[in-house]
Amino acid sequence: MKCLILASGFGTRLYPLTIYKAKALLEYNGKPLLSHILGRVPENIDTLVSCNRKFEADFRRWQESAARQVELLVEDVWTEEQMKGAVGSLEFWVSSKNITEDLLVIAGDNYFEFNLADLISAYNGENLLVAVYDIGDKSKARQFGVVTLEGNRIAEFQEKPAEPR
Repeated sequence: MKCLILASGFGTRLYPLTIYKAKALLEYNGKPLLSHILGRVPENIDTLVSCNRKFEADFRRWQESAARQVELLVEDVWTEEQMKGAVGSLEFWVSSKNITEDLLVIAGDNYFEFNLADLISAYNGENLLVAVYDIGDKSKARQFGVVTLEGNRIAEFQEKPAEPR
C-alpha cells in the first residue's frame, strides 16, 4: 500500500491567508497541517505528497524537515484555473507514477484525529473504504464536497452544492 496526500490546491477560500502559503502548510497547534497528517500515516506505508508549482519551494523546505521520508510530486500548475481538481490530480499521479498497489488517499488540507491504522485494518482488499465527516451545518456544507449515503455506501457526491441535502 502507498499513501498519496493531495496538497495541490491553492486554498482560495482562505485568502488572504493562503495567497503566499499553501493551505496544507499553514500551522495548526505548533506545526504545519501536513505534518499532523503525515504523523497519522503508519510508518510502513510509502508516502507521496502532491503540490503545485507555485508553492514547490515551500513544500521542499517542509520535506527537508519532515519527520520521515516522503516523495514530493509537483503538478505543473501556477494558478487555480490550471488545476485538474482532486480527482484529476489523483488520476494523473496514479497513471504517471504507475501506481498499481492499494492506495490510501488523503486530502492534505483536512485535520483529523482518528486512527488511520484502524481504517486501514478495516480494508479487506475488495471493497473501497472512504472516511467522511458530518460538519453538522448545511449552510457550511456549501463550501465542501457532500456525500449522500445509502446505508454504508456513497450514493451520490456533490462538489460544493448550492443546496446540500
